[in-house]
Amino acid sequence: MGDSITKGDWDTAVVGGWVTRLSDTLRRTYPGTAFVVRNAGVDGDTTTGVLARLARDVLAPRPTLVIVSIGTNDFDSGVPRTQFAEQLQTLVQRLRAAPQAPVVILASMLPIAGQTPGRLAVERAYNDVIRRVAAATHVGYLDLFDAWLGLGPSYLQALRHDSEHPNPIGYEWIASTMAAFLEAGYLDAQGRVIAPRVIPTSSPVLCGTS
Repeated sequence: MGDSITKGDWDTAVVGGWVTRLSDTLRRTYPGTAFVVRNAGVDGDTTTGVLARLARDVLAPRPTLVIVSIGTNDFDSGVPRTQFAEQLQTLVQRLRAAPQAPVVILASMLPIAGQTPGRLAVERAYNDVIRRVAAATHVGYLDLFDAWLGLGPSYLQALRHDSEHPNPIGYEWIASTMAAFLEAGYLDAQGRVIAPRVIPTSSPVLCGTS
């Protein structure tokens, strides 16, 4: 569930972007398991929008696992970090309070390309809200933010259609990273969803507390 990056805008090779690519990867890796992967991405969505459609678009199908990838539009529109944190925490709580509560993973935002160092620092602090909420609510956290930055400026551009949306190569990168993340801790040998014994998250000792 998420915004236009979850929906897969500007993936000119595959409809559905990284979500469809993830589904295809899982089906190839676990041919004996019938995966049903639903894309609940909506253009321009924010945490407010996701909360409004959560029951219909996410909880109604009774998923066993939900990946939440939201925040870019909250950041772009100037939603205060405290408000973003409160809404994201409410979102996780509503998912975990469902009658058949799914396993929940929060994925970080992607760094917006072409920003000044100062603006990037502001976005990093905003993205850190996602990690903090994941730790506070004891759900998984996948850091794509620093992983993309670590590739360097040229790759940050090479994986993008524009400053925010990936191109097909970028979407494939997200899908393969997500698949490895799931296989390492959230799927058993047959590809069935399991709750990890140790919840994968980012330690503030390693990542800082800014």
